[in-house]
Amino acid sequence: MAPNNIAFVTDSTADFPDGAVEKLGLHIIPIHILINGNDFLHDVTISNQDVIDHMKIKLEVKTAPPMPGEYSYVYERLLTKEKYDKVVSFHVSDNLSNCYKSAKNSLKLLDETISKNI
Repeated sequence: MAPNNIAFVTDSTADFPDGAVEKLGLHIIPIHILINGNDFLHDVTISNQDVIDHMKIKLEVKTAPPMPGEYSYVYERLLTKEKYDKVVSFHVSDNLSNCYKSAKNSLKLLDETISKNI
């Protein structure tokens, strides 16, 4: 039997037009943005404009992927509490970012009955 209730997940490296995330019902996991050693969550505790402003004044700006536990928390919530049948998780190539690797490693943190649905 094919799943009829699929959650689509990505991280905030994806760039969607205004309103698209809500319209499509996507679940976005924020990446970490480090500014002078301070950790912010993209579009949660820091905006794109804030990042640009910090770069303009030449502060050190780096990014880091969500931790595996952050991915597994979302996957588990979607499959157990929100009752999705499957999760499809899209990420930028592992040649460009560690987001895919982190998302893949998150599966090791989940019970097999949950991870088989991702």
